[in-house]
Amino acid sequence: MENSTPNPYESSRVDRDPNENVLNAHLSVACIVWTVISIAIWFGQLQMAPIYADFGVELPSLTRTLMHPAFPLLPMATAGFVAIAAPFLSRPQRHRLCLASNIVAISSALLATYLLFVPVVILLNSLR
Repeated sequence: MENSTPNPYESSRVDRDPNENVLNAHLSVACIVWTVISIAIWFGQLQMAPIYADFGVELPSLTRTLMHPAFPLLPMATAGFVAIAAPFLSRPQRHRLCLASNIVAISSALLATYLLFVPVVILLNSLR
């Protein structure tokens, strides 16, 4: 038997946006991407630091910054910011946050990869 009184806590079907789940999925992907970047930077630090130390390679300043033990916390903080801020933003603001977060995440991943492997190129050139 169906209850005829409407639930005051449930929004009407008219108020719901059909694309809301898609936006929430995109924001979840943005948070996951930031977390994966953080883990990749941490893993790269663990793998590359002994190699650089053994060969005495002079690291560029940006690579030294990336190799700092606290640096992987920055992408994790960004993921936390995206996850916490999203529910308080309007729909257009969430779209902009999602787009900007994904663009910055991809750029950061490419920059981190470049900065971790520049010393390898320097090392190979010095071995000639």
